[in-house]
Order: sequence, then C-alpha cells, then structure tokens
Amino acid sequence: MKKILLTLLFLAGFATSNAQNGNPIKSIIYTYLNDNCGYETEYDQDGDIRFTMDGYVYNAIFKTIDDVTFVEFRITFKSEKPFNELLTTANDINRSKYLCKCSAEQGRFRISVEFVASTNVQALFQTKQILPLWIEEFSEDI
Repeated sequence: MKKILLTLLFLAGFATSNAQNGNPIKSIIYTYLNDNCGYETEYDQDGDIRFTMDGYVYNAIFKTIDDVTFVEFRITFKSEKPFNELLTTANDINRSKYLCKCSAEQGRFRISVEFVASTNVQALFQTKQILPLWIEEFSEDI
C-alpha cells in the first residue's frame, strides 16, 4: 500500500512539474532568465514565468497554438501622473514601436513586448534581444 501511495505522489508531482514545463519554449526562457541572467525566477499560479530584474517584477506570458508559441514580456508600473498624461505617453509609444504595446489605466502604466517563436532557438534569440534593453528606453517617460 505504501508503494502505491508513494507512486501516486510521485506521479502527481511529475504531472504538476510537467504542466509548468511542458512547453519547451517556456522551459528554455525560464532556464535563460534563471541560470544565465541570474534573475529571481518562478512559475506563477497560471504556469507563466514571473521574474525580478533591477527591482522590477516582470511577467513572461505564453500561449501556444499548434506549433507556435506567442510570448509576451510584461511589466506594470504604478504612477502618480494624471491618466491623460499616461494615455498620451502610451499612444506616442504605440505609434512609434512595432513589437511594443503600452496601455494606461488610472494609476498604472503597462509596457509589454511580444514575439512569436516556433523553435527554442528563435525564442532564445528574441529573448536575448529584448532583455534588459527594452525597459530602459521607456522608464523615463513614466
């Protein structure tokens, strides 16, 4: 009976781990952020990646359709600026950037960068191009 219980516990743990890491692109990005960059990296309750860089908390969100994975790196800032100024900044950035998307809410400003990858090599290359440079350009405007 103990062997059966231990086997079931092992399989449940394996299934949970595999659910978070089942996407090879998610796994390669997690490994890159955690091992190569040294960021504090964890899976959140949805199985996406949450990591801390320079005191900021980022999210890497994944959606896979067929063999293509859509990846979004997102950060949300609190801001004391009036909503109309945040909205103007978001619209200005959105007009001049292609991969970056900004949105404004009362007291919050969100920046995200999105890309599509079908292989680990594509995902890793694009991740290396995005981090950490993409946030430096926008942090002064917020």
